[in-house]
Amino acid sequence: MLTVLWLVIVIAALIWIWPFWWSSVIQGKVDCIVEFPRHECDIQEAVPLTVTLVNRSWLPIPFAEVSIQLPPELSTKPDEPEQNLIFTTYVMMRRRVQITFTLYGASRGPATIRDIVVRMHEGIGIRNTFVYHQATEHIAVRPNPELSPSRTQTSANQGDSIVDRWLYPDETMFKGIRPYQPTAPARHIHWRASARFGNLVTKQFFSSTDVDVCLVLNAQMAFPHWAGTVREPFEELIGYLTDMALYLEKSGANLSFVTNAVITGRRGASALGHMKATSIRSLLGHAQAYVAEPLDAILNYLLTHRHALPQQILVFSAFETNAQKQQLEKLRRSGKHVVLIHPVNHPLRDTSADETTNEKRNQAAKNRATDVSEEVLS
Repeated sequence: MLTVLWLVIVIAALIWIWPFWWSSVIQGKVDCIVEFPRHECDIQEAVPLTVTLVNRSWLPIPFAEVSIQLPPELSTKPDEPEQNLIFTTYVMMRRRVQITFTLYGASRGPATIRDIVVRMHEGIGIRNTFVYHQATEHIAVRPNPELSPSRTQTSANQGDSIVDRWLYPDETMFKGIRPYQPTAPARHIHWRASARFGNLVTKQFFSSTDVDVCLVLNAQMAFPHWAGTVREPFEELIGYLTDMALYLEKSGANLSFVTNAVITGRRGASALGHMKATSIRSLLGHAQAYVAEPLDAILNYLLTHRHALPQQILVFSAFETNAQKQQLEKLRRSGKHVVLIHPVNHPLRDTSADETTNEKRNQAAKNRATDVSEEVLS
């Protein structure tokens, strides 16, 4: 009877000591490696996620639970958002376990997996040991095209067939003259004909289908630009821009793109450059709803280099200040065909009154400061 009692005591002591000893041996010798074999995907497209547990100790891991909190851009189901991913396994001594999961793109944007926790215990559950994954894995979800209400179907005759093309005046093919209109560029005025007729007349040109288009995405949603952002109008504009880029390239246009949105992996705003529609869509997958610089910086650059810019400029914007509207008008007066495309489903409220009020307040504060300084000097 005494032997049985001692045997029970020894077993109980071993059961009590085993979890602490196992935890001290395992601690710091388990690694969790997460890998994305791809860097981009489409919405509802399957993308594999590989999770590897590495046991570098001489003791087995009877129970290991890996918990992953996915960002909103990813989901474990193709048709509904589901961000919690939990699975359990075991790892033998000096071995590794590799598991591949299938994730799906849920919404556009750069996705970063950071919240990864591995919970382990000795098989009884008395003492838990945790491993936190420090490294981060990135993947970008490309946007889906969204039909822009500002997009108009255009066509051109090529022989007896009709080809889907954009038609714009070609300044190298003179057609005739017509009465001047205030919206016409001043450089198109035919001065000799105006002197002959006694009224201003402007030149008319034949249309051309060889079109260069500059696409501008404005991420500024408030004044000043760092005051805040609104995600819904930004996402709607990205859908419009994606659709327009694919449509224009299909119509034979050469595209250039610039944005002031923050791009993951890049510092500052995106510089103006010629890009394919697929490259623009890929870049928009890495864009965030934050502004790197105000729209004024892009408009100043376009005004400075207006002679080297395409004739057609499409600006996708949900917010413009009064000064920015004046800069856009200067671009129009220089002969550029500037089209503003605003969000329809998620428009921003008119903030021009607030901007005017802020300007008046700032001016009143400056006047008060000037009066105080004059009183001090006197």
